[in-house]
Amino acid sequence: VPVVDAGAPAVAATGDGRLELETTPALELQIDGKSLGRTPFRGALSPGRKVLVLINKELGIRTTRVVTISPGETQTVNVSLSQGYVTLSAPEGASVFIDERRIGNAPIRGEIPVYEGAHKIIVHVGKARWNENFTIAGGQRVNFNVEQQ
Repeated sequence: VPVVDAGAPAVAATGDGRLELETTPALELQIDGKSLGRTPFRGALSPGRKVLVLINKELGIRTTRVVTISPGETQTVNVSLSQGYVTLSAPEGASVFIDERRIGNAPIRGEIPVYEGAHKIIVHVGKARWNENFTIAGGQRVNFNVEQQ
């Protein structure tokens, strides 16, 4: 009986999958609390649902995307982050920070551009401190009004 080679089996339901991730701007990739380096990223990952944490501290970016990695398949993800805008009314001379980045002293004129995602605004008025966590989408405008107590 002749042996017929049916070809190599499809890279089926075993083994790792691959992730190809491109981002604008360049970001650090973390999965399960472990840094996998800066984007662009191309590498093997175990199958399953993955929460991609994308960070650039200098630009105040911390955002997430969820992907499902399938064995033997490549998941291609392109992330292009856009900016939202913050306006702030605070007592004159108050120190303003967003994501630990100093913005300046009030009055802050105009809009402060921030990338979409989660942020924290901190305002120091004398010895008092006011802060708030917020999430912003691309194109969204958020206003904060801080009054001296």
